[in-house]
Amino acid sequence: MADDLNTNRLLSFLSPDVVNQVRQDYSKQKLEELLKLHVHATELTPEIEILLERMIKETNVNMVLDSCQAEQNKRERELWQRREDIKEEHEKMMASIEAKEAMGVKLPNEKRQVQQATKDALLRMDRFVLREMDMQVRIQQEALMAIHVPGFHVTKDQAIIEFQENIIRKLLPSAP
Repeated sequence: MADDLNTNRLLSFLSPDVVNQVRQDYSKQKLEELLKLHVHATELTPEIEILLERMIKETNVNMVLDSCQAEQNKRERELWQRREDIKEEHEKMMASIEAKEAMGVKLPNEKRQVQQATKDALLRMDRFVLREMDMQVRIQQEALMAIHVPGFHVTKDQAIIEFQENIIRKLLPSAP
């Protein structure tokens, strides 16, 4: 009883700001511990949903998600532009061939060769885009894993990736 009385006296001398800071630090530490326990979660349980709600309120998860989204959007625009450049180059080559044909020059195989070359270039580009998007997934998994988002680790397992997408949807602010 005497110890409780002494503790209460000591606490009464502390600034409310200090007490609040200690509470926040303790809460943050406990949240980190809980999140680390659920890194390999594979299903969305009520406990995980509560942790996600706390993450939204108490961590920088939204900043990390915004950063990931901005980087992905930038990369998608770059890749789209490269693909459009390939198509534009094809159109220029075809226009040149058609202009030559209009002047009477016979080019029996050139059109087909340009079409095949363009088709091959677009196919290579599409494969490159798929590899780049896989890399974006990995980068995002690493970023979210670094802040201990439940269920996030680097994987190519489609079922886990779908679970991770569900987690992201839970973390994103809902549209008005």
